Amino acid sequence: MKKFLLFIAMAFVGLAQAQTKDAKQLRIYLNPGHGCYGPNDRPLPTIPYPNLPETGRPGKNGFYESTTVLMRTLPMVDKLVKMGVKRENIMLSRTDNGPYPYVEGNAENKKFDRALSEICEEVDANNMDFFISVHSNAATDGGNTNYPLILYRGRDGENGDLVAGSETWP
Repeated sequence: MKKFLLFIAMAFVGLAQAQTKDAKQLRIYLNPGHGCYGPNDRPLPTIPYPNLPETGRPGKNGFYESTTVLMRTLPMVDKLVKMGVKRENIMLSRTDNGPYPYVEGNAENKKFDRALSEICEEVDANNMDFFISVHSNAATDGGNTNYPLILYRGRDGENGDLVAGSETWP
């Protein structure tokens, strides 16, 4: 995790310098992926939290991707602030997980497990410089290495043309 955070920090510094913005000007959106213990989550039985016979899923303390990525994302806010990013320039798609147990059709589910299209609209509407969606299932089966995926919508091609959908920086 420390290597991942160091990588993210270096990416921010490098991109900030390339865009001639200092950390105080950066606007960062963090999205702890999933968020509702529901069918869009990724529960796994672990020791000592096996799948429960009545649900076929672990209890609330078992492994759920939604809980794990939230626990990894929330501390990133403090780390970014220590790096000089203003707290008011950091947004999160959610700061809690729930409800548990998951009940199909419960209106509360949508507060936590938001549609990606809704999150992207929020990112665009708030003119964010970075959108980081945190997930924990990047490793291949049987592998123990996760890889960060960074998508950059900007200049591409031999002539430095803007990729369709990209915007120029002032």
